[in-house]
Amino acid sequence: AGRGACSSGHPGGPGSITHGTQLAGDGGFILQLPEEYLPSTSYTLTLVDPISGTQFSGFAVIPLGSDGGTIAPSEPDARTRRFVCTGQGDGLTHGNSQLQEEVGGVWTAPPATVAAASFRVTVLLGYGSFYYTFTHTIRMVPGGTPKPATIDTTTLTTMRMTTSITT
Repeated sequence: AGRGACSSGHPGGPGSITHGTQLAGDGGFILQLPEEYLPSTSYTLTLVDPISGTQFSGFAVIPLGSDGGTIAPSEPDARTRRFVCTGQGDGLTHGNSQLQEEVGGVWTAPPATVAAASFRVTVLLGYGSFYYTFTHTIRMVPGGTPKPATIDTTTLTTMRMTTSITT
């Protein structure tokens, strides 16, 4: 992805038409991450169209702001590479223009001082054709600690009673 993806999400830069035309919405693409994060914890993220499996040739996923965490390739892979944008967290972009159905990386969440992190996602369907740009936001677990597991005691009691009756 070009530096234009850093500032506006538009491949080629604001106003550029070299990469194609921007379409409204997200085109069915999603950034798979948990709904909430723990500070300074690493998570696998995946960019995919889970419904129709639409292939794409280029992409950029950029944490917005310098406190949005960082993204790195999951492993050495010709499909992905680190993408550095001034004033943003390190992101992820394509390493080549081969068609792919999904790409992934590892996002390291920001420290506890950040209540939510947002990402700008750009998906290029093909050079000179169409692309989507959208944002995805994930919030920190309240208080920075995971919620304790809860047990439905009604179900537990019913299970014990059913077990007692059937034995």
